[in-house]
Amino acid sequence: MDLGPLLSWRRTGIVAPWAKNNVVLRQKPTIDGPITAWLEPRVRVNLRRCDGKWCAVAQGTVSGFVKQTDLWGVYPGEVL
Repeated sequence: MDLGPLLSWRRTGIVAPWAKNNVVLRQKPTIDGPITAWLEPRVRVNLRRCDGKWCAVAQGTVSGFVKQTDLWGVYPGEVL
């Protein structure tokens, strides 16, 4: 099996695969930042950067910030 096409330098994460409810995507990396969208659990997102608490993510044409604890695929406190 050729795994070459499956490998990429782009980091991705999965939105809270353990969650039963949607996860908020915010315009700013603050708990009271305006809501940009609601992400369904188990949706794959592109990770742009993380500061240890929040990650800047993109999914299609939508982008914003998700609490790092709501993502699978990035370590707690990891900075990207």
